[in-house]
Amino acid sequence: MIKSSMAETPYRMALMPQTNHISMPTLATTSQATGVTTMQAKDVLPDGQNQIHLAGTVVRKGTVGAFLLNARVWLDPAATAAQRQQVAADMQDALPALQALGLFDVLEIRDPALRHWLASHPLESA
Repeated sequence: MIKSSMAETPYRMALMPQTNHISMPTLATTSQATGVTTMQAKDVLPDGQNQIHLAGTVVRKGTVGAFLLNARVWLDPAATAAQRQQVAADMQDALPALQALGLFDVLEIRDPALRHWLASHPLESA
Protein backbone atom coordinates (compact mmCIF):
# COMPACT_ATOMS: atom_id res chain seq x y z
CA MET A 1 0.00 0.00 0.00
CA ILE A 2 1.35 3.42 -0.96
CA LYS A 3 0.94 6.02 1.76
CA SER A 4 0.33 9.74 1.28
CA SER A 5 3.71 11.12 2.32
CA MET A 6 7.04 10.36 0.66
CA ALA A 7 8.62 9.84 4.09
CA GLU A 8 6.05 7.15 4.80
CA THR A 9 6.21 5.45 1.40
CA PRO A 10 7.72 1.98 1.85
CA TYR A 11 9.09 1.80 -1.71
CA ARG A 12 12.47 2.77 -3.16
CA MET A 13 13.75 2.45 -6.74
CA ALA A 14 17.07 0.81 -7.50
CA LEU A 15 19.08 0.36 -10.70
CA MET A 16 21.31 -2.68 -10.93
CA PRO A 17 24.23 -2.03 -13.31
CA GLN A 18 25.54 -4.89 -15.43
CA THR A 19 28.19 -4.85 -18.11
CA ASN A 20 26.94 -2.24 -20.59
CA HIS A 21 23.35 -2.93 -19.52
CA ILE A 22 21.06 -1.66 -16.79
CA SER A 23 17.98 -3.38 -15.50
CA MET A 24 14.79 -1.42 -15.59
CA PRO A 25 14.12 0.19 -12.23
CA THR A 26 12.12 -2.07 -9.99
CA LEU A 27 10.18 -1.25 -6.88
CA ALA A 28 11.19 -3.05 -3.74
CA THR A 29 9.68 -2.82 -0.30
CA THR A 30 12.12 -1.48 2.27
CA SER A 31 11.92 -0.45 5.87
CA GLN A 32 12.73 3.10 6.96
CA ALA A 33 14.88 1.49 9.67
CA THR A 34 17.16 -0.07 7.03
CA GLY A 35 18.02 3.31 5.50
CA VAL A 36 17.63 4.75 2.03
CA THR A 37 19.55 3.43 -0.95
CA THR A 38 21.18 6.26 -2.86
CA MET A 39 22.71 6.39 -6.29
CA GLN A 40 25.27 8.59 -7.98
CA ALA A 41 25.86 9.13 -11.70
CA LYS A 42 28.97 6.92 -11.55
CA ASP A 43 26.77 4.03 -10.39
CA VAL A 44 24.75 4.24 -13.61
CA LEU A 45 27.55 5.09 -16.05
CA PRO A 46 31.04 4.67 -14.61
CA ASP A 47 34.00 6.67 -15.89
CA GLY A 48 35.02 5.42 -19.31
CA GLN A 49 31.54 4.14 -20.20
CA ASN A 50 29.57 6.47 -22.46
CA GLN A 51 26.36 4.56 -23.09
CA ILE A 52 24.06 1.87 -21.80
CA HIS A 53 21.38 -0.29 -23.36
CA LEU A 54 18.12 0.26 -21.53
CA ALA A 55 14.76 -1.15 -22.57
CA GLY A 56 16.17 -1.95 -26.01
CA THR A 57 17.42 1.60 -26.52
CA VAL A 58 20.95 2.97 -26.50
CA VAL A 59 21.14 5.80 -23.97
CA ARG A 60 24.23 7.96 -24.25
CA LYS A 61 25.83 9.84 -21.40
CA GLY A 62 24.64 13.44 -21.62
CA THR A 63 21.25 12.72 -23.19
CA VAL A 64 19.23 14.39 -20.43
CA GLY A 65 21.56 17.39 -20.26
CA ALA A 66 21.46 17.85 -24.02
CA PHE A 67 17.65 17.68 -24.00
CA LEU A 68 17.47 20.34 -21.27
CA LEU A 69 19.87 22.67 -23.09
CA ASN A 70 18.04 22.17 -26.40
CA ALA A 71 14.73 22.89 -24.66
CA ARG A 72 16.15 26.19 -23.39
CA VAL A 73 17.18 27.15 -26.93
CA TRP A 74 13.78 26.08 -28.27
CA LEU A 75 12.08 28.30 -25.66
CA ASP A 76 14.41 31.28 -26.20
CA PRO A 77 12.52 34.07 -28.00
CA ALA A 78 15.83 35.23 -29.51
CA ALA A 79 16.43 31.85 -31.18
CA THR A 80 16.12 31.84 -34.96
CA ALA A 81 13.65 29.61 -36.77
CA ALA A 82 16.58 27.49 -37.99
CA GLN A 83 17.92 27.08 -34.45
CA ARG A 84 14.48 26.12 -33.14
CA GLN A 85 14.04 23.62 -35.98
CA GLN A 86 17.44 22.02 -35.31
CA VAL A 87 16.99 21.70 -31.54
CA ALA A 88 13.44 20.39 -32.04
CA ALA A 89 14.85 17.63 -34.26
CA ASP A 90 17.53 16.89 -31.66
CA MET A 91 14.93 16.79 -28.86
CA GLN A 92 12.76 14.45 -30.91
CA ASP A 93 15.75 12.16 -31.53
CA ALA A 94 16.33 12.01 -27.75
CA LEU A 95 12.76 11.02 -26.88
CA PRO A 96 13.23 7.22 -27.09
CA ALA A 97 16.21 7.39 -24.71
CA LEU A 98 14.37 9.72 -22.33
CA GLN A 99 11.41 7.36 -22.38
CA ALA A 100 13.68 4.39 -21.65
CA LEU A 101 15.09 6.31 -18.68
CA GLY A 102 11.57 7.07 -17.46
CA LEU A 103 12.27 10.81 -17.33
CA PHE A 104 8.71 11.88 -18.06
CA ASP A 105 7.32 9.30 -15.62
CA VAL A 106 8.80 11.27 -12.73
CA LEU A 107 9.20 14.82 -14.09
CA GLU A 108 6.63 17.09 -15.68
CA ILE A 109 7.38 19.83 -18.21
CA ARG A 110 6.37 23.16 -16.65
CA ASP A 111 6.49 25.39 -19.72
CA PRO A 112 3.13 25.22 -21.57
CA ALA A 113 4.67 25.58 -25.07
CA LEU A 114 7.24 22.85 -24.45
CA ARG A 115 4.58 20.64 -22.82
CA HIS A 116 2.43 21.11 -25.97
CA TRP A 117 5.43 20.27 -28.20
CA LEU A 118 6.04 17.08 -26.21
CA ALA A 119 2.35 16.14 -26.41
CA SER A 120 2.50 16.52 -30.19
CA HIS A 121 5.44 14.07 -30.26
CA PRO A 122 3.91 11.20 -28.27
CA LEU A 123 6.13 8.69 -26.56
CA GLU A 124 5.72 5.05 -27.46
CA SER A 125 3.52 2.93 -25.23
CA ALA A 126 5.50 0.71 -22.90
